[in-house]
Amino acid sequence: MLRVLVLCLTWIATLVAGYGVDYTQCPNNPFVRQGSVVSPEEAEWIKGRDSVTQSRLEQFLLDASMEDFDASSFLSSSSKPIRIGLAFSGGGYRAMLAGAGQLSAYDERTVSNNNPMAGILQSSSYITGLSGGSWLLSSMVAINFPPVDQAIGTTGFWDLNRNLLDIKGLFNIFTNGLYILSVSLDITTKLVSTMPVTLTDIWGRLLSYNILPGVQNYGSDFQISDLQALSKFSSHDIPFPIMVSTSRRPQTLVVDQDSVQFEMNPFEFGSYDPRVSSFVQQEYLGTRANDGKAVGWFSLGSAECRSRLDNLSFEFGTSSSIFNYLFKDFDVESLPPIIKQIVKLFIAKATALPIDVAKYPNPFMDIPDGNTNIAKNESLFLCDGGFDDQNVPLAPLLQKDREVDVIFAHDNSADTLNWPDGTALITTYQNQFTEKGHKASFPPVPNTYTFYYGNLTARPTFFGCYAQNMIGEVAGSAIDTPLVVYMPNRPFSFWSNMSTFKLTYTTNDRNGMIRNGFETATRLNGTLDKEWSACVGCAIVQRARERQGIAPTEQCQRCFDRYCWDGQEYTGPNTGDNFNDDGRQVVADKYSEENLEGFRTLPIKRDGGHSANPDDGVLDEKEVMKWVKSGRIPDESLPESGNWTNADVSRDRRTSFYRSTSATDVVMPDGKIKRHWQG
Repeated sequence: MLRVLVLCLTWIATLVAGYGVDYTQCPNNPFVRQGSVVSPEEAEWIKGRDSVTQSRLEQFLLDASMEDFDASSFLSSSSKPIRIGLAFSGGGYRAMLAGAGQLSAYDERTVSNNNPMAGILQSSSYITGLSGGSWLLSSMVAINFPPVDQAIGTTGFWDLNRNLLDIKGLFNIFTNGLYILSVSLDITTKLVSTMPVTLTDIWGRLLSYNILPGVQNYGSDFQISDLQALSKFSSHDIPFPIMVSTSRRPQTLVVDQDSVQFEMNPFEFGSYDPRVSSFVQQEYLGTRANDGKAVGWFSLGSAECRSRLDNLSFEFGTSSSIFNYLFKDFDVESLPPIIKQIVKLFIAKATALPIDVAKYPNPFMDIPDGNTNIAKNESLFLCDGGFDDQNVPLAPLLQKDREVDVIFAHDNSADTLNWPDGTALITTYQNQFTEKGHKASFPPVPNTYTFYYGNLTARPTFFGCYAQNMIGEVAGSAIDTPLVVYMPNRPFSFWSNMSTFKLTYTTNDRNGMIRNGFETATRLNGTLDKEWSACVGCAIVQRARERQGIAPTEQCQRCFDRYCWDGQEYTGPNTGDNFNDDGRQVVADKYSEENLEGFRTLPIKRDGGHSANPDDGVLDEKEVMKWVKSGRIPDESLPESGNWTNADVSRDRRTSFYRSTSATDVVMPDGKIKRHWQG
């Protein structure tokens, strides 16, 4: 009854403040700007952040026990501040929870007996999130970024025991039905303000009840631009947060090379893609524009601007719109009659558009030299940030104007058996040589088989260790290309390859996922490599050293020999998926709970991690991605078994799981063609 009372009070507050859009006077200055450089607001903010990070970084380097290295002298003599970027991939709650553990490892406030990575968060300039990674980012920044271990100790925070879409059984019908009704009432105010409503609105608001419990009204009236007023942001005590989504061509179901990646930060919404290269101030998102100028909404042509479309839940819902497919089988008929009729009304309106898009009034219409698909449409259609295979949000950190020296890339993707296989990095590397990549340099990476064979997905790997070796291998300046510290999801104390579409976690499983993420970032609490923090320190200062012409110390050279990819590519057969402490155990050609030999010495239980595609009623991310890219919704004509190819989706990969292999030819800056094989 208490939960029902809280929901009733929430509805009343929602209708007063609410999820709707307001009208406000337009600014005197243009609110759409050309976007080849960061905004003046971001540039000013990051200067303030630099003054915080450099002292924190000095302390981290001192604590890291780096040999023959004077951190204070080095940083004071550097020509510019060292900037660190943290990128957290998509992957549903798996990515959110594993990422939370990784983030916790970097936080000097985390209570831990042995944390060799403490202080990285305080030393970082930027933090990006996509899909499940955007949930992590949003849920933390919205409550002023407490340490993770403190946040999960708060009543209701990340309480994932309930599936808000489960309306089977009398209790769930009424409790979750009330949540769904509450969401329906949330979006009433948006409909009243004549804004289009899509399933993304419903998904984002529903998700808020699980990840924004500490925010007033579950974030119904919380805008991303409101982050500017939070004390941790205004005092520059947290990294600059950015979320990512992808455009889709109107009237199609295709995400391809014509798609444009958009970013959302507390100041702006837009894209550095040269086919758009424009940004709009977040507080005026929703205003119709023509050639960058506001177009009035009323017949008299007054210049009223729309505001408050930048609702945080709408934007992280956009970044994770793959989850809209969950509504495909939603049984509205199971709801109580009154709730059913209200929900039917809103779902009918929301499904008038393609299932996985969010619709925005287009502020970039008729921008000069703009992408035709964007510049010639009144609406902007955006979808899940991982639909273009760049599931780790690296692109914002590659903008030259942001001057990022090192990126910690946290890959919690579900590429193969719900483990990452490097696809996100491969796609980002290839992307720099296309028009949309606009020479945003990314270091060379190998094919997916090498990621497996070289243990690159089972332990941290550094890419781009030596700028001189990247000359001719990257689209831009080698010395300005960030070094990448690749941190893939892998098991230590918990089988962390949960399905992307798993929507419920027990408290023990939630904590197990977070603990395992902490262990991946710390190399099992520093027990696997006593020099791990020193090696990370070497990676952080490497670009600054190279700019000064300083060679790595003997210790750093040892670290680079240990962690840097050596440039060799493996072309043999797949090597399997079993794990030991420091890598992969080649004992089987298929990963399953029986293949435990060599994986630590503790009697570890599998705890519900997934192999290929268990019969648990949970959607498989690869299947959904195939539907998205082919423009097909699955039906009974799909084959029941057989090879998984571009044309067909295997429904049962428990007994037959084959990786299709394809090659992409990339034209290098020197004119040579480099072939990347992807499994």
